[in-house]
Order: sequence, then structure tokens, then C-alpha cells
Amino acid sequence: MMSTKMELSCDFETCATDKTNTKAKVWSSCAVDIGSLEPVHLGNSIDEFMSFISYKSLKLYFHNLAFDGNFILPWLVKHGFTQLTREEEEKYKYKKHSFSVVVDELNNFYSMRIYWGYQYVMQDRRKYGRKARKKKTWLITDIIDSFKIIPQSVKSIGKNFLGGVEDEKGIIDYVTIRPDGYQMTKEEQHYIVQDCTIVAKALRLMRERGFKKSTVSSIAFNEFLKITFNGNKQAYRRLLPCLDSETDDFIRKAYKGGWTYTNKKFKNLRDKQLYGACFDVNSLYPFQMYSNSFPCGTPVEFFGKYEYDKKYPFWIQEIHIDHFRLKENKFPCLQIKGNMRFSETEYLEEGSDVTIYVTSVDWELYNDCYYIEGITFRKGLKFHAVDNLFVPYIDKFYSEKQNATNKSQRAQAKLMLNSLYGKFASKTHRT
Repeated sequence: MMSTKMELSCDFETCATDKTNTKAKVWSSCAVDIGSLEPVHLGNSIDEFMSFISYKSLKLYFHNLAFDGNFILPWLVKHGFTQLTREEEEKYKYKKHSFSVVVDELNNFYSMRIYWGYQYVMQDRRKYGRKARKKKTWLITDIIDSFKIIPQSVKSIGKNFLGGVEDEKGIIDYVTIRPDGYQMTKEEQHYIVQDCTIVAKALRLMRERGFKKSTVSSIAFNEFLKITFNGNKQAYRRLLPCLDSETDDFIRKAYKGGWTYTNKKFKNLRDKQLYGACFDVNSLYPFQMYSNSFPCGTPVEFFGKYEYDKKYPFWIQEIHIDHFRLKENKFPCLQIKGNMRFSETEYLEEGSDVTIYVTSVDWELYNDCYYIEGITFRKGLKFHAVDNLFVPYIDKFYSEKQNATNKSQRAQAKLMLNSLYGKFASKTHRT
């Protein structure tokens, strides 16, 4: 099922305005209907594109809205559009020629909305009969970042998600400065239409499966709720309650990413024309989610050294260490965050007078790899454990991946397998 609004896959091609490369402009724009896969717009400037979208309520998808949105926003401001406040939008106090933007503190563009003004639409005569009349509605353009739904380059989508020869991304001259009024060649038209069509095909496949959320993590989480809790979010919240900001901030201090480390023995080997090999582990995140127990429920506060509690087997704690030193034949794995004496990205071999926030799992690893002296256990939180939380979800999509009959089915299943875990680290508050 498609949205009631026409959904279009869109793209801009840009170039510098002069040889100084200090400014850029849109010299080509395109929109392809996700339903029919037919191009419905080809233009040679951003003015043509904005004029095209101003006559009908549409939902647009740009692949990397952070880039394309930086051309749309200045156009809106230049043409007298004003930004709605959050309160105005939430209370439906729309204004003619206004807009809103969802951008986080890391400058990630999620969506934009343009309010052009009122339009009049004739009601369905089959429903209202002779009483049918023109209805006053808002003319609104929604703009979504499709990269948040399918986080792959257009080239990768064509190759891995679709896989047909007709889905290969082309190439054009990205460097040449096109003057105002430049008209696209047939080759350039084919290139930009192809880019939009590749994304449109992938989005249509996702929509046909009912994947309608605006980010892939939201799509995965929605599927997880359906499979594991029959769509009952209250049942989910009983197991994994929403924690208050203070508790979330404490827990987040112990949150770590993957371990990435270069062995000192092999540094600078490229200067000697020596190279290593690259290996990949299939479905590592799903494997860990499938094979392990996880903390759940509302944590219980404790102080001092953790004593094993069968009811609360997992814990996070603030710990002060007088001195630590790497053991022989072990790799460093300890980073110190929020301390100006240390680089946050460096794995330390030795240090003193440090405070760390650590999970029970990482604390076991640190003791295996380091000699640790002068330990002071401070505030901690201990948690219940849940087994097999992600097993039904992973079973479903792993089976789809293994039994896929084409690249598209396999790519969608793989996307679902790798996109769920991040949702469980969502912040309770974001800017």
C-alpha cells in the first residue's frame, strides 16, 4: 500500500558557480514516481524544482537530505518563507509560506516540511453525492531522507539491493561549471533519472512490505514489537521500561562502541609496501543478540563491591582506580572518557588516578587484560536478566536471508538483521 500522497524519489546535481569553488548551485533536478517508476519532473535549476512541487501535496525522498536540504533551505528563506516554532506545528497553527525542519545536534537531517498555503479539493461524489463540495486543505510538501531508510550509497543499492544490469549507477562529469540556463544533455538526463529510479525501486520494495517508518531502525523496531510482543508496546515497556534522564545518563557513561585497534608491531608497514588482509564476520551483531542474555527491568541502586545476586546478575558501576597496567601478551581495551589527561579514542596500556563507568561484562575483560590496583567501588546499578529476547525476530529474518530467491529479498532481510540493535541505545532526550 502506498501513501495517499504521491511519493517521489528526487535528486539534485550541483556544481560550483565559478572557479573559486566557494559557492554551489543546482543545475539539474529530477523526480521519479515511486509507484509507477516514471520520471515526472526534469529541471535545470532549483527554481524549476520548487515550482514543480508547489502545486500538489507530495512526499519527497532525497538520498542524503543533509546535502540536498542545504539548497532547499536557502531557497525558502530567500523567497520569504518563515520557520514554524515547534509549538505552532504541534498545535496545527500553520502559516502560509512557512516550513519546519527536523535536524539533530549532529546536523543529521531527518525531514523537512513546507507549508505553501491552502488548496481546494473536491470531495468524493460517491460518498457525498450532490452534497459534495470543495474542501479547504493545506498544501504541504513532506521531504524525507531516504538514506535513513536504506543506509547505502545509490551504487550499492543498485548492486546489492536490486542487482539487475539496468540498476547500475552511471557516471557524469561532476567538475564542469554549468552556466545559468544550461540545458541537460540526453546522457545527463539519463544519469539523474537512473539515480532516482534506483532509489525509487528500493523504496517501493520496502513500502510493499509495509515498512513505512522514516528510519530503518524504526522499521526494525516496529517489526520487533510485532514479532516479539504482538505489537503490544505496553508489554514491551513492562520488560524494558523508559528510564529517567538521571539513570539513563549514568548508564550511558558505560556505553562503548566496537573495539578497533592497530597492533603496534604492524604500524607503518604500508610504508614498506607490506599489506594485510581484510576479513568479515557474517551477522556478528545478530549472533550476539541471539546468543546472550540482556539486562532488563528497572535497575536497583547499590554501593560498594557487587555481591552476586541471582535475581540481578548484570550491573553497571562507577569505579575509581589508583593504577592499572597492561598484562603481558594482552591487548589494551580500556579507554578513559571525559578526562583531559587522556585521548578518548586511545586504548591505554597504563594509567593512574582514573574514574571509569563500566558494565559487569567489561569489568571482567579489564581484569583479564590488566593488573589493577587500588580499587574503590562507588555507586552501581544492578539489573534483571532476560533470555531469548531477540530470538524470534532473528529467526524470522535469518530464515528470510537464507531462503531468499533474489538479491532484493536477501538485502531486505540483512538490513533488518543489522538495524535493530541501535534502537536500544536511543537517548531519552535529544536536541
